[in-house]
Amino acid sequence: MIQGTRSKSSTGQEPSIDDRAGELQTIPLLLMNVEAAEKALTISRRKLLDMCSAGLIPYVRIGGSIRFCPDQLRQWIAEQSAKQRATAPGNGTS
Repeated sequence: MIQGTRSKSSTGQEPSIDDRAGELQTIPLLLMNVEAAEKALTISRRKLLDMCSAGLIPYVRIGGSIRFCPDQLRQWIAEQSAKQRATAPGNGTS
């Protein structure tokens, strides 16, 4: 086989999705599920869902599922940090 080319399987078919699983890992993550978001934010599932219900954190619904955009979460974290810095004692705004 010439390097850089792909061979067909023994049945003559193109490799299946299972055969290309390593390639699929390179697809950029567009949305995270609740479990991934709770781990990324290091908060409990209950806290995360409470924040969603209260409208305190950005999320999207796809059907009945809650999903989180990593870029929006990063932006939200930056905004929360800026708010905390602005209201921190000793910042000279009082």
